[in-house]
Amino acid sequence: MNDTLLRQLELKAALRDALARTEFELVYQPVMNLWTGAIVGVEALLRWRHPTRGTVSPAEFVPLAEEIGEITQIGYWALREACQQIANLHRRTAVSLQVAINLSTSQLQDPGLTQCISAVLAETGLAPSALILEIAETAVMQDPESAIDHAHTLKTTGVRLAIDDFGAGQLSADHIRRFPADILKIDKSVVDGIGAQGEGQALTTSLIDLAATLKLRSVAEGIERIEQLDRLRELGCDFGQGYLFSAAVEVHQLDRLVSQGGRWPRNHLGNGGPSNNRPA
Repeated sequence: MNDTLLRQLELKAALRDALARTEFELVYQPVMNLWTGAIVGVEALLRWRHPTRGTVSPAEFVPLAEEIGEITQIGYWALREACQQIANLHRRTAVSLQVAINLSTSQLQDPGLTQCISAVLAETGLAPSALILEIAETAVMQDPESAIDHAHTLKTTGVRLAIDDFGAGQLSADHIRRFPADILKIDKSVVDGIGAQGEGQALTTSLIDLAATLKLRSVAEGIERIEQLDRLRELGCDFGQGYLFSAAVEVHQLDRLVSQGGRWPRNHLGNGGPSNNRPA
C-alpha cells in the first residue's frame, strides 16, 4: 500500500509538468468497415512517456489527472493535436478519415468546450464532420439531463457524437433516445462475450439492434478473434476496431498504412452486406 501511494504521489507531481515537457503523444487505432475491410477512421489514444518510468497506462494516469485538475488541459491538448495531425494527413494523402477522441467528464462540463472545439477546427482546418467526440456511457449516467443538454450544444459545431463503452453501464433507453448521438460504441467487455452462450450473446444482439432501431452506427471495440468478427457481421454491426485488425499506431505509420490502401484482406470478410441494408 505504501509503494502504491508513493507511486501515485510521484505521478501526480510529474503530471503537473508533463505537458510542458512534451511527454504526451497520440497513437491511432484504425476503425474498419466490417463489410469492405476499408479503414474509415481512427480513434486517437493518449500515451504518457514518463522519463524514468516509461509508458504509463491511461488507466492509471487519467484518474490521477482528474483528481488534481489537470485532465481538462491535457484533454484540450489531445483534441488539438489529433485534429492537426489528421488534417495534415488529409492534405498529404487526399484520403479523408474521421478521428474520434474521448471527452473527459470535466471537459463535458466545461462551459467553454463548444467555443474551444470551434476554435480548434478553424485553426487546424479539419472538417467538423471528420471529428467524432466520444462520451463514455458512465459519464452520461452521472448527470444524464446535463449531459444531454451539453451534447445538443456540441452538435451545433457540426461534429459527430458517440456514446463510448456502451453496454458497460445501465443508461436508460429514454436517455439514449434523447441523447443526440450518431454512433454507439459497444464496449470490449460485451464483445468479449461473443461466442459464449446465453447472456453475453444476447446482450451483443440487443445493443446492435438498438443502434439500428435508433438509426445510429454501431462500432464494436476490442475485436481480437475472427469468430467475433464473423458473428458481428451476422448481427449487422457496421464498424469495428481491435487487435484483429491493428494495434494503435503512431501517426507516421498511419500515414503509410492509409497511403498503401489501408484495407483488411477481403478473403477474411466473405461476401454480403449489412443485414439491415444501411449504406456502408
